[in-house]
Amino acid sequence: MLGRSIRSVRSFSSVDWSAISSNVTSDSARAAVSRFRAVVSEVEQMADTYAGKKPEAIDFAGYKKKISAAGLVEAFEKEYAALAYPEFKASNDPELQAAQAKAVKDAEVAVNESKARITELKATVTMLMAKRTGRETTVDDVYEAYPAIKKEIDAEIENHEWHKDIN
Repeated sequence: MLGRSIRSVRSFSSVDWSAISSNVTSDSARAAVSRFRAVVSEVEQMADTYAGKKPEAIDFAGYKKKISAAGLVEAFEKEYAALAYPEFKASNDPELQAAQAKAVKDAEVAVNESKARITELKATVTMLMAKRTGRETTVDDVYEAYPAIKKEIDAEIENHEWHKDIN
């Protein structure tokens, strides 16, 4: 598994970082690319240092000669021999799958709501473009396009509210 990871990291060595940096527009994106490049460089350096090399064996016999505390080195040697690193095994967590399914469902709902809202907004823009006023627009054209305005004005005239909207 480590070998596969190292091979995938090695594929980053052929990346044209300057081309990627020139394609991003914001300063924060350039900084993110720079940080990612630094991380890739660090991983490549560690891969060069440690890949395929086993750690040196511990010289317990030498430490037994140097350390006089009775049984100390033997205890460390026993613990070191019993040390077993857990092996990584990928598994699909049911809770994670449920959360992912819910997130996908929520995203689909949000996309459908957005599409419906886009349709509404397009209809509103089309209506506003059709009702746009200009130099040739008459009061009757405004009343026809906006009947609520005609009702409001007629109500103000009927109630003698001549200065209602004047500040």
